[in-house]
Amino acid sequence: FDILSALRQIILKTTHDPDNKIAIQKKAKNYLPILFNLYTTKPSGSEETGQRQSIFETAKLFFTISDEALLKDLFDKALNEYKTSSEEFRVDACLDLLQGMLPYQQQDRIKDLYSIRTNNVSGTESKKQKKAYRVLEELFRSNTEACRNFVKNNLKKKQKIFLEALSKANPSSQA
Repeated sequence: FDILSALRQIILKTTHDPDNKIAIQKKAKNYLPILFNLYTTKPSGSEETGQRQSIFETAKLFFTISDEALLKDLFDKALNEYKTSSEEFRVDACLDLLQGMLPYQQQDRIKDLYSIRTNNVSGTESKKQKKAYRVLEELFRSNTEACRNFVKNNLKKKQKIFLEALSKANPSSQA
């Protein structure tokens, strides 16, 4: 916990200076793969389970300062793992990471994740439906130009999907 907390503090307190931001940005390529590995590995005990949220929060802060090429590469790797893994825990962990990186992607990658998750909005599995809505919430909430343009360009389709899915939404997903 202490190391992750220290990393978050370094990012939060030193990125206001452009020179510091560049120095930390260069280290992101070293830290993010490790954080991904830790987050997608199934915890063996309650202590590790508690550390996962700290790992995720640290990764999300690194996303804010990472360069576009690194984020594209990590997004593609996480998306590939999401599509090919048969282990439910790993699939869910990859989806969390994809959701965290969504605001920093270009429209083509946003579209890939959107089309995968839209199918689950209309589905009957409560857990998948909730996660799909969380990804969509992140997309709609984001202030990045790519996300705003994607939402704007596909608004009619999204409205239709949501209206159709409304009657099928599980009570636990409705909130």
